[in-house]
Amino acid sequence: MKKTKEEYYQANPLVQARRNYDILEHRIMRLAIANLNPKLKNSQYYYEQFPSFHLSTDEVFAQFQSGDKNDHGIYKRIHSACVNMVKSYIQIGDVKNFTLFPVFHRIKFTVEEGLTIQFHEDMKPFLLNFESGNYTRCYLQLAFELSSRYSLILLELMLQYRGTQKHNIIERRITPEELKFALDVDDNAYKGRINNFKLKVINPAIKEINEKTNYYINPEYKIERGRWRKIKAFVFTMILPNADEEGSKPKIKPKKEEIPILDTSTVSDTMPSSETPPAELYPEQQEPKKTRKRIEDFTKEEAYALAKLLKFKIAEKIAFATLEKYGVKAINWAIKDYQNTKSRGVTINNPAGFILDKIQEYNESEVTAEDIFKLVEKFEAEDEAERKKVKEESERKKAEENAKEIERKANRHLWHDWEIEIFAKNYIKNGNTFVDADRKSIEERGWKPEELLSKPEYMAYFRPDSEISQYIRRKKNKAGDAN
Repeated sequence: MKKTKEEYYQANPLVQARRNYDILEHRIMRLAIANLNPKLKNSQYYYEQFPSFHLSTDEVFAQFQSGDKNDHGIYKRIHSACVNMVKSYIQIGDVKNFTLFPVFHRIKFTVEEGLTIQFHEDMKPFLLNFESGNYTRCYLQLAFELSSRYSLILLELMLQYRGTQKHNIIERRITPEELKFALDVDDNAYKGRINNFKLKVINPAIKEINEKTNYYINPEYKIERGRWRKIKAFVFTMILPNADEEGSKPKIKPKKEEIPILDTSTVSDTMPSSETPPAELYPEQQEPKKTRKRIEDFTKEEAYALAKLLKFKIAEKIAFATLEKYGVKAINWAIKDYQNTKSRGVTINNPAGFILDKIQEYNESEVTAEDIFKLVEKFEAEDEAERKKVKEESERKKAEENAKEIERKANRHLWHDWEIEIFAKNYIKNGNTFVDADRKSIEERGWKPEELLSKPEYMAYFRPDSEISQYIRRKKNKAGDAN
């Protein structure tokens, strides 16, 4: 069994590839990877072909947290995990441009021998040959300390940028789409609800990493926003432990005030030295260093926003930094919230703190009340336009039908008496129903059958003293006598 500070190596594309594994399957895969001896820079001994990785039955049961070999349910779980792993693949790229690689060639389990795993030969570039230096090194112990696959993958993604560290600090920028892909979160999940993605996936993963390992990810990570406040990327900051503490049990975590501030102007998103990924995978994301504005550089809106902050006795440096970081809109929103709160009779003992907290809250909120009202206003306008469109269409159809009806009545043919007599006879003979031929003939002349029934000259044939009625009665009487 692989234990303690043993290391495993993965090519960087594999670290951020999509893998549909639960945490147990991730652990088994990393156990198998740690069994390999890859070709690193200056390494003398390494595997050229994949050896078989073997776990005894006792070790397999230990992974599944069971010691009862008579428990049939454990064998079902082992089988299910192995089926999922042997059917698995890794995906490099997105849905438009991707490559799929099989992970395992063979997985075998017997009660007597235990579990045997053989990687597929297509995995060699990802697990054996790292002469290019495009790899990430991790400690096997982490896979067993962490209980969530999200925590493990997020930590590996951060360690992938170990080569960029400045004073034991790593910073990495990653888009929501890239993070969902690596964590195997469905592309449509949390769509339009990125705050839920943070609360249910990212924040719990950060919390577990901080509590169970010697690494520390700042929970107050930065968020880059684009137009309409859409989140462009997350920026995570992680503190590395000393070299001799990596992979060991976590010690006391640094307090918030002890965490050094990373100068983002000196950090590059490319990875130097032996752990640099291909340039096409990680284009440079370095932001230009910001310089303080001169008084003439402030816009009218910025000047008003700064004046509002300063009136709340907020220190100049904090006011300037707040404006630079969050912008005018966040400041105005926070002050408006303060005024609304005061108008409800709520006592605010620390107005400056309230304002700064609300500005931070606005920055972290994906959707503001103003955004909601604007969206509702937009939807109401669309609904009203749709109702108007439906009403206009209904009125148009009704007008067309009325015009056709007027045209039909104007073009109706007049009836001859002998024609009316024939229709009446047939109608009575067939039990007061028009036969299909008569109905068709009536309609071809522009009439409706019910209109013909309303004509006085037609209805005369149905009076008891009419010739037709007497004729029909005579025929019926004759038929009765014959019987």
